[in-house]
Amino acid sequence: MSSAGPDMRPLGGLALGLALLAVALSWTYFFSLYAYIAAAVALPLGLVARGVERSRTLGAAAVVLAVVAVVVATAALYVFG
Repeated sequence: MSSAGPDMRPLGGLALGLALLAVALSWTYFFSLYAYIAAAVALPLGLVARGVERSRTLGAAAVVLAVVAVVVATAALYVFG
């Protein structure tokens, strides 16, 4: 009997969705703190998804968008704060 282990393919879509949420939240002063939380969850999920062949592009896109969200949220807090 072989144990296949958990399926890692949905992590790419989940990471991309959280990264898009983080980018959407990062543009405003009020929601930029929530963008850090979404990006902090999306970044490790995207890195794990990059290790799976079928979701590698989704994981890479999630990592890039999470980093962009952190940069934009920091800029929003700096400019408006």
